[in-house]
Amino acid sequence: EGHFLTHIRDSDPDEWLQQYAQRLPWTDGVHNITLNKAPSYINTRDHPDVVDLAKSLLPSAKIVASVCHPSLRLYSEYEHVLSRNPQKLEVHYTQHGVEPPENFTEFVNHLFMDDDSEFCQEKYPFCKNLRHNFLDHHGKYALGLREWMDAYGKDNVLVVQMGENEEITAKKLLAHVGETILPPNEYSWITLAQKKEKPAFKNEVYEGRESAYRDFPREIEMLNKFHEQSNQELADLLGEDFPLEWNSHWPEP
Repeated sequence: EGHFLTHIRDSDPDEWLQQYAQRLPWTDGVHNITLNKAPSYINTRDHPDVVDLAKSLLPSAKIVASVCHPSLRLYSEYEHVLSRNPQKLEVHYTQHGVEPPENFTEFVNHLFMDDDSEFCQEKYPFCKNLRHNFLDHHGKYALGLREWMDAYGKDNVLVVQMGENEEITAKKLLAHVGETILPPNEYSWITLAQKKEKPAFKNEVYEGRESAYRDFPREIEMLNKFHEQSNQELADLLGEDFPLEWNSHWPEP
């Protein structure tokens, strides 16, 4: 994940473009292609110029957004942060004199504390900052996608659902970039999608995002309720129903 248009640019404004160029192979956009992906690119609230910057550098790019159940996405982020960079979470607590959460239940309870509560008033702006960094702008996919569609055209933005059948996703991607660029006889996309190979990275600390249904059902219900409106906005934007299924989806026991 190369956050060149967002985090790296912010941290190294003088050298980021040179670093970005060195990471991208030569391509003419017809006979070969390259790609750049980063979850921060959909967060246009914190990175308001990312779309315009991408459009100026890569005007003919094909945009692909992979979205997942927003409540499970938060649980996955929580577990990944704890296992790979716990200080990223702890700093939001310790800088306000608050004990970091012992589990996902405490974390979600903090997210949904009322700003007018005695605790949030005493620890201001802890509650507001925690929501901003982990809840308010995460999972509200329509906000960012709309800006990418306005810049590149809706037909140039493909939205796929994480967890969808891999063969279906492979066909959508192939149709999106064009079979003349990535012909199946040269690169067997469907065969690759059918292989059950070990992913490049798998967090072994927890059992995957869907384990939250079993371990934290109350918290997932709370998050689902919070995301109902933004899921509806995404469904309206895409003209598809799958975001609405996130509101009530529950796996079979």
